[in-house]
Amino acid sequence: MTCPSQPSLPPAPLKRPPASLPVWLAEHRLWGELSRVAVRLGVRLLVVGGGVRDWLLGRTPGDWDLVVSHSPQRFVAALRDALPVTATVLLDEAMQVWRLQLADGTVLDVAAMQEGNLIADLSRRDLTLNAIAWELPDGIWHDPLSGIADLQAGLLRVPARQNLEDDPLRVLRVYRFAATLGYTISEPFAAWAGELAPLLRHPAGERMGAEWAKILASGRAACTLQLMQAHGTLGEALGCPQADWQAGILTIAAGEKSWNQRPGDAWARTRTWLEGPVREDRPRLQAVMLAALLAPLAEAPRAGVMTRLRLSRKEVQLVRCLCEEAEGFARALRERFGKRAQHRLFKRCGENFPGLAWLQAATATPPDRELIGACLADYWQRVDHPLPRHVNGHDLLGLPGLGPGPAIADWLTAVEEETAVGALHSREEALAWVAARLGDAV
Repeated sequence: MTCPSQPSLPPAPLKRPPASLPVWLAEHRLWGELSRVAVRLGVRLLVVGGGVRDWLLGRTPGDWDLVVSHSPQRFVAALRDALPVTATVLLDEAMQVWRLQLADGTVLDVAAMQEGNLIADLSRRDLTLNAIAWELPDGIWHDPLSGIADLQAGLLRVPARQNLEDDPLRVLRVYRFAATLGYTISEPFAAWAGELAPLLRHPAGERMGAEWAKILASGRAACTLQLMQAHGTLGEALGCPQADWQAGILTIAAGEKSWNQRPGDAWARTRTWLEGPVREDRPRLQAVMLAALLAPLAEAPRAGVMTRLRLSRKEVQLVRCLCEEAEGFARALRERFGKRAQHRLFKRCGENFPGLAWLQAATATPPDRELIGACLADYWQRVDHPLPRHVNGHDLLGLPGLGPGPAIADWLTAVEEETAVGALHSREEALAWVAARLGDAV
């Protein structure tokens, strides 16, 4: 795979000029209410972090980080009286960080200014583009680390190595921003990341999993993974330092390249399926890309990664299906997806089959990809029009020589398969077919 040293898609451009902030603040009631509370309590109030970054990028943040010069608990208590707060949570007692959920879904995180000094506070953040602040009520900008210039240049710059040591998850976050924004990582980071890579074993799995989900579903995962491998951080971030990841990266690269290059309703429907959630706001695409990365590994290290990242039960099932059914898919493909082989594959994979088809098509030849597309079309046809169930267990119990027990389920499965291949069309035919084979067994 020829891959540049940085993610290849164009970076997200700066959409809102900083000078437009006062007008925007005046149009949104929330900021007026926050300003009035801050003035009444005599505290400095600043909006910082990802919300400010996303605002400059033209997005509508749902979460905002607020910093107050002092007395965050008192400020939070006043906000509960002034705003439609539906929930309040103390996130960090030692650091006095509070989270407020508003009735419209907006989330406000309130914290005390570190060291009582704004520049010191901003300098301890993960990236300069997250160290931009505006101060209420007037929307005065504070940008001591030139984060706005870095946003305009599409540059990810860490203020200091110590910031990564303070929270090693930030190493993975830098790659996540490279993947999701398409920005270039500044040169000092590569050396720092390599030196600090072993620390990536320490952050909580839930935090690691959330970052990985965004990287793998970004559309720039392959180049980001290649960059991590070059920096020596990929294996540590997945908990398998000695593994060879190249084959998985190549599969992911092929999948990303062909995302919009597979015509037809079956592929379009599969893309929609991949973008759908497998866990809360995590798309299935994340699990499919993770399966591509883990497929070359043995079962034990593969399971170790999934445990490390705290995948949900459905995510684990999807990844396992895609890894374990690759051989069965290849066998069905060699048989040109005969009706019987295809039905058995559908049964084994269940609702996870579209992910398997997508992944196998990524590295297939054009003729095989066309055949996979036809099989996928049959799958969606099956979803829309399930096979008729000609008989049930009660029907089979009426046949001579067949009593209660696990054999009933086996016969129902066999009848379903014969229906799938077009050999049975009615209840009468199904009962006669079972009766004939029961007679042959006597």
